[in-house]
Amino acid sequence: GFIVLYSKQDDPIIDYLYSEGLLYVLIGKAKQFANQTIYIDICKSLALRQLENERWNDALYICEKAYRLAPEIEEFTICQMQALINLGMPNQAIKHYEDYSVQLWKNYNLHPSNAVEQVYSLAQHTLYDTQDTIEKIVSELSALTEKRRSFLCSLPIFRNLVQLELRQMIRSKQPSSLAFLTIK
Repeated sequence: GFIVLYSKQDDPIIDYLYSEGLLYVLIGKAKQFANQTIYIDICKSLALRQLENERWNDALYICEKAYRLAPEIEEFTICQMQALINLGMPNQAIKHYEDYSVQLWKNYNLHPSNAVEQVYSLAQHTLYDTQDTIEKIVSELSALTEKRRSFLCSLPIFRNLVQLELRQMIRSKQPSSLAFLTIK
């Protein structure tokens, strides 16, 4: 594939790439073949919108595809790591960071930016906090009697329960129910 930094109307380079069926990414806005052109600004915008709407899998999908085409653009790494963290997979976010860091150094002699480092730090903390939280959840649940089917927990513990239940639903392909009640 090719990365095209800019394009103008009736650009002979874009015409050639398109007519030959070659894969290319345009940074900026497409002046022609807009529906057939993958361009970075739109991918960034769409991925961020998916994150804002908590559509983690959609954000992850966009970032994975865009990252393969333009791995040096850090916004895709940040977005991908955030989606992985929110999907309860901080270990995969850490692995992505490590791969990104190696490639960034190998290809450009650069270290990840502070923004990437912050998300990496969040992934590390989430991984260790999740392990502690899982132990708390198991401890609380094991203390329940057969007659008692509910327990009091904080919002972070509930979020982790939801993530655990979602993973279980995906694996078992069975529906599940969780209830959340706020008492003021």
